[in-house]
Order: sequence, then C-alpha cells, then structure tokens
Amino acid sequence: MRKIILLLALLAQITCYGQAPNEILFRVHYNPEKTYNRVAVQDSKIIMRYKGSNEILKVLKEQGLENPTIKEKTSSTETILKTGKLIDSSSFPLVMEMVKIETNEKSSIDLNGMLIYGRGYFTRPITFDSIHSASLTEKDKDFLLPVLQKLFSQLNFPEKTLKIGDTMMVESPISIPVASMNIEMNITTVYKLISIKNGKANFDVSQFYTMKSVIKKYPMEGTGSGKGSLVYDINENYYISLNVDSEMKLNLQMESVGLELTSKSRLSQKSQIAKN
Repeated sequence: MRKIILLLALLAQITCYGQAPNEILFRVHYNPEKTYNRVAVQDSKIIMRYKGSNEILKVLKEQGLENPTIKEKTSSTETILKTGKLIDSSSFPLVMEMVKIETNEKSSIDLNGMLIYGRGYFTRPITFDSIHSASLTEKDKDFLLPVLQKLFSQLNFPEKTLKIGDTMMVESPISIPVASMNIEMNITTVYKLISIKNGKANFDVSQFYTMKSVIKKYPMEGTGSGKGSLVYDINENYYISLNVDSEMKLNLQMESVGLELTSKSRLSQKSQIAKN
C-alpha cells in the first residue's frame, strides 16, 4: 500500500512538471553583461486633404501645397546595446551604438555609428549621459540627448504577475506637430497574455488613441487604433518581438481651412540577446 501511495505521488509530481506554466512575472529591464541586437522597421503613409472655398484652395495651390498631400516613409534602424558588469546592487553601465539607419527621407544629421553612453537599472528606465560621434556637432548632441532620454523613458512597462487571459495597460502621452500646431495624443496600449511556451510569453496587443488640440478655438475630432503582438523572453526579462499595425483619422478646422488626415503605419521590431 505504501508503495502504491509513493508511486501515485511520483506520478502527480511528474504530471506537474509536464504541465506548461500559466503564470509569469512580467518585468521588462536590461540585464548586466548582455548584448541586445535590435532591428526595427517602420512603414507609414499619411494623407492630408485640405478643405475650404475655391479661393482658399487656389491660394494654397499657388503656395505650392498639393491637395491631397501624401507622405510615405520607410525606415530601418539597427542598434546594438551592450551592458557592463553590475556596479552596485541595482545599476550597471551601458553603451548603445546606432549601427545602421536607413530611410527614404533626407536628413542633415548622420546618426550612423553614434555611441550613446548611460546606465541601466532593474527597477526604472535607463538613463543616458553622453553622446560620442565624429559627425555631430555639440549642438546636435545637446539636442539629441534629451530626445533619446524621453523616448526610452516612455518605453516603461509596469511590473506585474500575469496569468493566461490577464491584461495590463500602459498609457503613453505624446505630442505630434500637425499643420503648424501640436496635437496632444494619448496612446492606451493593452497587453493580453494568451500563451506561455518554451520560456516565451505571447501577448496580443491592442491600442486606442485619444487626442485633442492645444488650441481650443480650433475644433478637432480624432480616433485611432492598433493591433499586434508581443513576445516576451521570460529568462531574459525582455521582449524579443513586437509587431503593431495602426490607423489614425483626424479632422481639424482652422478658421477658413479644414484638414482631414488619415494615417496607416506598421512597426516590426526584433531583438536578439546574448551574453557578452
């Protein structure tokens, strides 16, 4: 009888080990002594249509403005971020290299080969303190450093224990220039854990955009949404794949001219992580 009980206990233990986990601690951060090779590809198409009287549209045409104005942008960015040894209990040095940037838009600033130095942490976003580049002026560096810092500060995920079917939400406020003014936009991103397999957690991604004009006298209506997926490496505490397709529509009335804007974009981001 005792042997039967032991056998049943052993079988139960084996069964537990054979089952896939249904819970993770989602915690995104860089780790010390690692190399993160990331490639991000983004495509976007923006169509702007101007509305108004024939006289107004004629003036816009004489000023060289096409109606509709169509802008298509493609970009590919490869970066390598290397982290050093742990300095204290929670921080470590890092350097990020802009290996290759390709885009169909002209730029007066060459960022290829640029090195950004900073520090990584387990519990908060990384910080940058200096830029090294032979092609950039000190003015360029002073401009880029806070821009990069703000960008990486927005890539901050909450730490949360999730079971399959659970969701978490991230709010991302941004400001975008449209027709000589700024539009304040808030992107709400919902991540839903759908499966855990082979050390990877797979998420569905849904985005919802809300927006408003900073100039109250100009009426505005805008909506937007996005769908995609994210793959999180549990052992590395970092996501290795992110894909999002998004759409946005905006209607803005500026005195005698109306603007109708539609935008479609696709983001694909892949990361490979290795020990230094």
